[in-house]
Amino acid sequence: MATVYNTLNELVSLGEVAEVTVGDGPKRYDPNVAEPHQHLVCVRCNDLLDVRPHGDQTLGLSTEERHGYQIVDIRLLFRGVCPTCQEDPTSS
Repeated sequence: MATVYNTLNELVSLGEVAEVTVGDGPKRYDPNVAEPHQHLVCVRCNDLLDVRPHGDQTLGLSTEERHGYQIVDIRLLFRGVCPTCQEDPTSS
């Protein structure tokens, strides 16, 4: 297992995959690094989808809100309940 995680960490550092954190669960890895996108995750089953929201390329912070930081990345995570979990009242 250590070899797998070391390889994943190396792929992240090379920019070949992106690490996606969706809360307290395990890290996930996204091979889609060529297209800018965000993620949509089901809060019940943890299904994860790529999404391209309107306006995400123009999202920014005012000079005051940046507190001197140079912004290098924006990551948004949309959270919801997928159609399958909406139909199943017993899903957690």
